Amino acid sequence: MERFVGYWRKGYPLLDGREFIYVADPMTASAKMQAKEADEWVNSPLKEAVDLDKKGFTFRAKNNMFYDIVPDNKTPGSVYQKKEVREAIEYALNRPAIAEGLGYGKLRPMNQMAPESTQGYNPNYKGRPYNPDKARQLLKAAGYPNGFKTKMLVLQMPAPQDMAVAIQKNLKDVGIEVELDVADPGRFFGKMYKDGWNGNLLLMQVPVDPEYAIGWLVHFGPQPIVFYSSLQWPEKYSELANRVYLASDRASLAKATREMIMYVNEQAMIIPIIDDIGTHYVAQPYVHTDRLDQHFMVWYSYKDWMEKH
Repeated sequence: MERFVGYWRKGYPLLDGREFIYVADPMTASAKMQAKEADEWVNSPLKEAVDLDKKGFTFRAKNNMFYDIVPDNKTPGSVYQKKEVREAIEYALNRPAIAEGLGYGKLRPMNQMAPESTQGYNPNYKGRPYNPDKARQLLKAAGYPNGFKTKMLVLQMPAPQDMAVAIQKNLKDVGIEVELDVADPGRFFGKMYKDGWNGNLLLMQVPVDPEYAIGWLVHFGPQPIVFYSSLQWPEKYSELANRVYLASDRASLAKATREMIMYVNEQAMIIPIIDDIGTHYVAQPYVHTDRLDQHFMVWYSYKDWMEKH
């Protein structure tokens, strides 16, 4: 890309141009950064990004996603129609350990379906902290004293697969044997949008928007854009979601959002795991950019500039 001299913002853009280079191997890309053969590396594997951060590179991230498990509570006879089973899944998850193991210090465990600093977050909600014994008690009360076998639909990408393996181990400890159904994008989204995940579990990511209800309702609203074919909401939830739609000011919107999310938490309709860095980059110290300052989808690239080096 070359600088357009007739750009409508006077004095911009500041750079003469940009070159985008695609490097498949993370080790090769990291070596290019360290050799100053590249100025910025976008959405690298998190470990490599953290390693470069320790070497003095600029690391910036937006924790704008989070992982969750969506049980199939719609298919007749699904074990996940029982609240005790959904609660047991949550008690079985050692979320702090998962965040530590996969996040390299950059990810945080979640005890509710809204990250901190969003309107849906309730600081007084304690959630269901890691308690395998409690999970086993709930499974026994639900009629599964010896646990059960299930599957989990997982997108064929490294990060979700690593997450799925950690979840699989936690659930096995309480008697739930999980077979990972790793699917290519076509099959994964075909099941998610249309065919369903057949009485099993779905591992998914949800975006975090500055106005939290926007991203949430895109996924979980009464008329969602991202459709979860095996998720069935009670009538009570629809009433709470409609209050969010009808909120007339920011204060009432925040209150309605929090009430809606609290209902989801209490019913364990969806199970939160950890937050996730949906977008991040590593840059040379001489690179100046406000990318990610506003929003993970906003980048005022015309303002970027570099010091002489």
